[in-house]
Amino acid sequence: MNVKVEVELCDHPGKKDKEQMYEAAENLTNDIKSIVVSEPKRKGNILIAEFTINDAKQIDVVDKIGDKFSDIMENYDASSINFPKRRTTTRKSQPIEKHTRSKVNT
Repeated sequence: MNVKVEVELCDHPGKKDKEQMYEAAENLTNDIKSIVVSEPKRKGNILIAEFTINDAKQIDVVDKIGDKFSDIMENYDASSINFPKRRTTTRKSQPIEKHTRSKVNT
């Protein structure tokens, strides 16, 4: 199942925010390769994470997803969670370099 989490940050996103966004998605996904973190150019303090999880009722997973992002992200202000049928990353969004476990820890 596809998940799209849009997080509004308190301040402009930095490298640490992007790493924390990836870490939150990494803790939830069923496929590390599905994770894409992007920063839309025209949306200011927004980061987007898209990834897949095992199929489930949305109501059964939405709180877990929201809690994970708010717990991990220090610059977190608010979020919205969607379950698109397909990936929604557009050319307007700039994909952030995919982080592997070793890159997150360095």
